[in-house]
Amino acid sequence: MKKGLLRDKIHIAPNYFNIFEYFEQMNKSYDEWFFKKVSDIIKVCGDECWERIGKGEIPIDEETEKKLESTLKGKELEDWRQKEFDCFMAYIQFNDLGVMHKAFFNSFIIYLFAEFEHILNTACMNYKNKFRPRLALQDISGKGIVRAFNYMEKVANITLPEKDIKDQLILIRDIRNVLVHSSGLTSNVNLKTRLKIFPNIEIGEISNSKKYELVIDNKFCEEAMGIIEDFLLQLVKNNNETFTHWSVIT
Repeated sequence: MKKGLLRDKIHIAPNYFNIFEYFEQMNKSYDEWFFKKVSDIIKVCGDECWERIGKGEIPIDEETEKKLESTLKGKELEDWRQKEFDCFMAYIQFNDLGVMHKAFFNSFIIYLFAEFEHILNTACMNYKNKFRPRLALQDISGKGIVRAFNYMEKVANITLPEKDIKDQLILIRDIRNVLVHSSGLTSNVNLKTRLKIFPNIEIGEISNSKKYELVIDNKFCEEAMGIIEDFLLQLVKNNNETFTHWSVIT
């Protein structure tokens, strides 16, 4: 991360740096909590059960279950049923952790991008308030960051960073939209193709479905923060003091 460099270069969006600190602390705390929970599950279910969960052998398939129930008798059958029940409960607990794992990183991307959009929109509104141009942000075509880009270029005469980094930000926006509107599930083939530029996003195939799932982890969160930071650094570099005179955000 180059947040120290950015902090020295510009006083834009000082609250943005709280996001870096928030993520680093929350990610550390989350990792400690997550691995403790996994350790607790393994202690209860045992190594053999945990290995079966890892191999996808839990829950047991119906055919195997019927075969074992017809073979085992008396106490041996009761012990087997108890063991399978305990292992299945461990499987449920681990699945619940997986749901929380996804929710943690998904919500961070949503929060991160909302803050970035706020930075751009506020900078545009600051320009309007300071220089009183005829057009306001809401008069410009587009939505979200695309509208802010258009306003900066066409009204504020700001030189934006190169197209590649803008395309990356628009793709992060599209990822954010999928997370918000469909919990990370989509059937958009074009989006799936575009996602190849982000190796830290896993594409989870869903059986018997045309949809797939976007799987976000801490690596992609860090990558997204880096892209936003690079954009802001280039914005400052391209425009020197022109931008800093009116873009300060509190």
